[in-house]
Amino acid sequence: LTDATLVGIDDRGGPRYRIAAIAPAASVADVTAGLVDDQDVPIELWIHPGTGLVTAARLETAVDGAGTTWDLELGRYGEAFTIDPPEGVS
Repeated sequence: LTDATLVGIDDRGGPRYRIAAIAPAASVADVTAGLVDDQDVPIELWIHPGTGLVTAARLETAVDGAGTTWDLELGRYGEAFTIDPPEGVS
């Protein structure tokens, strides 16, 4: 991230540091599964002050000439899970 700035403290299920920054294109490609891979984008992160874990993120991207907002809610860190492939995919 570049140009990171503490915007304030928001209540999102408890206090969270709200950080605004610019995410580099390579990281944006990872987060968007390659749908956006050629642009640095503004991002906001909400960080738990006790754990330092990111609990939410918002990215603003341009896809096919239109603005798109990506809202991500993050949690359940460290928990195991299984992803089953869709029917007909092996």
